[in-house]
Amino acid sequence: MRNSRDNYLKAIFECSQITGTTRNKAISDELHIAPGSVSEAIANLVTAKLITRHIYGTVALTPYGFATATVLMRHYYLLEVWLDRMLHYPLPLIPELAWNMGDIDEDFAAQLDIYLGHPELNPFGHPIMPLKLENRHLIG
Repeated sequence: MRNSRDNYLKAIFECSQITGTTRNKAISDELHIAPGSVSEAIANLVTAKLITRHIYGTVALTPYGFATATVLMRHYYLLEVWLDRMLHYPLPLIPELAWNMGDIDEDFAAQLDIYLGHPELNPFGHPIMPLKLENRHLIG
C-alpha cells in the first residue's frame, strides 16, 4: 500500500489538472473518504510545503509538490503500461494494482521506461512526463 501523503498528492494532482486548484470535497471524493478527514492531511501537506491554500477553500500543489507528484505519477503510469503491454492485465484492474506497486525507485523506473520503449501515454491516454533532472532529488 502507498503512504497517505502519496495518495493525497495523487488525488490533488488528478483533481487539479484543469484549473490548477481543487477543493477538499473533490479530494475526499477521489479518495472515497469523508470530507472532514481531508482537513488534517491538507494541513500536513501545507506544513511540508507540498501544497498551498488559496481563498475560497481551494488548494494547489506548490512547485515542489508538483515536481514530487509528477515523479509519483510517472512511476505509476509506467507500471500501468507494463501491466497492460507485458502482462495483458485486465484494464479495469490496472490502476489500483499499478498504484499499489508504484513505490519504486527511479533506477527501476528508468529501466522500465527503456524496456517499454519510452512510452508517451499510459493505457488510459494520460501523458507520461519524462523525468526532469531538477526533480531527481525527489526520488529515492
